[in-house]
Amino acid sequence: TRLSSGPALGPDFLTGAGAAGDGWVFAEAYTDPSAAPAAKAFTAAHRARFGAPPDRWAAEAYDAVGLIVRAAESTSAADAERGGIARRLFLLSYDGISRPIAFRTTRRVRAETGMFLYRAEDGRARWLGPYADV
Repeated sequence: TRLSSGPALGPDFLTGAGAAGDGWVFAEAYTDPSAAPAAKAFTAAHRARFGAPPDRWAAEAYDAVGLIVRAAESTSAADAERGGIARRLFLLSYDGISRPIAFRTTRRVRAETGMFLYRAEDGRARWLGPYADV
């Protein structure tokens, strides 16, 4: 099995490599909302509204907004005016549709659940699931 990570998985590779690309496995930081069970309702709502599946990074963007909303809802109005929302973000954990989001005491994102595997098959990227589960 050949393995890669990062931006290599995309249309240029999938079409350019042809059959030679089949079987390559890619580690990526984004989930496939059309395949991830936790994103089923999000994907259905997106299809109903836009007539297409969500794009790459859509689930992560949805989760980022959800985390900010949760921080805003748990911060007083006075604190919100003084950067309280930003400070609150780092104290929360949020179960998103793409992954759980939490921060270390250093304010860096906990990345234990942040990688997903894909396999190139027939010119397409097939989602295999979270790295820890595959």
